[in-house]
Amino acid sequence: MIDAGVDARTLRAGEPKKVSVRLSNYGASVIRGGGFSWKLLDGNTSVAGGSSKIDAELGTVSKIAELSLRTAPLSAAKKLQLVLRLETPAGAFENRWDFWAF
Repeated sequence: MIDAGVDARTLRAGEPKKVSVRLSNYGASVIRGGGFSWKLLDGNTSVAGGSSKIDAELGTVSKIAELSLRTAPLSAAKKLQLVLRLETPAGAFENRWDFWAF
């Protein structure tokens, strides 16, 4: 989950946009040392990204990251996509959200 609702998915070129990432762990077990990664895509090109290890208790919603998204100056509006990926012993999970940059 991210805290940027549909109305908050606009990036202004050159200005940082803070996005909190939360993990809802209602699976079969706790997560220890899970692999979390993210990337901001412009088409198929990654323009930003990062990774970390995370822990999440069972039956909780945990804040696992605070991202700072920023784009270079643009000559035209662009559609970007934020991709979040979690890898655990139970499997790999991925979510995507569209953002617009001006």
